[in-house]
Amino acid sequence: MADRISQRRTAANTYFLSVNSAILAFVGYLTSKMEPVDYMWLLALAGCMLTLFWYNIINSYKNLNTAKWQVVQDIEKRLPISPYDAEWDALQRGKNPRLYRPISHIESWVPGVFCLLHLIVLVRTFPWSSFAVWFTSVAICVIK
Repeated sequence: MADRISQRRTAANTYFLSVNSAILAFVGYLTSKMEPVDYMWLLALAGCMLTLFWYNIINSYKNLNTAKWQVVQDIEKRLPISPYDAEWDALQRGKNPRLYRPISHIESWVPGVFCLLHLIVLVRTFPWSSFAVWFTSVAICVIK
């Protein structure tokens, strides 16, 4: 049923929102108590990956809902009344953003905001000097 898809979608969003918030809260706690630790950039990298998974899950649910509502509209064509199609007409079939803006369009911005926050942590905590030494030694080995 279409309503169960929406419930699962909400549960997935709640899960990813909670995990991302917990990661950022933990990073904030660590930075308030001490200098950034060596593994903090790994938490940020994990947060970035989670937000990418979250974004893909949102798109998957969006596609699944679109398909389910298309089936409902196809079934309505055979019935004497079509309330869902009438509702869609009242919303000008989604063409007027003042009447209707798909939740998935708004919802897909949330992982992006979290990804940006994780990227800030990643850039600020990544051991750039160690990476530069490693990269230089690899480059020298390749050139030889």
